[in-house]
Amino acid sequence: MTMKPTPISELFIKLDPPKRKWGNWIFRSSILTLQLKAKNYNTLYEVDLERINSTADMLDWIFQVNCKWCKEGNIEDLIDALHEIFNPQANCCSRGKEKEFSGSKLAKAYAKRLKDEKQKL
Repeated sequence: MTMKPTPISELFIKLDPPKRKWGNWIFRSSILTLQLKAKNYNTLYEVDLERINSTADMLDWIFQVNCKWCKEGNIEDLIDALHEIFNPQANCCSRGKEKEFSGSKLAKAYAKRLKDEKQKL
């Protein structure tokens, strides 16, 4: 019995396409924010991603939202959005150590990824 080699493209992990929406949170690539939207699409709260330059900044936003908008899974969805945009364990902190990072650069890179993915379609 002979075995066929596996094509290299099948060996790589296929990444999910980037998201623009997590629950009621929407990533606004034009202004690099996450906006919490009401059912009528009014903005209830806005997280400025360019102002997140430390894990303390990120945690502060999470607790700010938790105090004001802790309904309907908003915290979990915010954490999912921050995880996808910032990839914190790779870019912000790992093994309990803070890394230097720029929220602006990471948000811009994510916006570019969204744009590139849209152009593929």
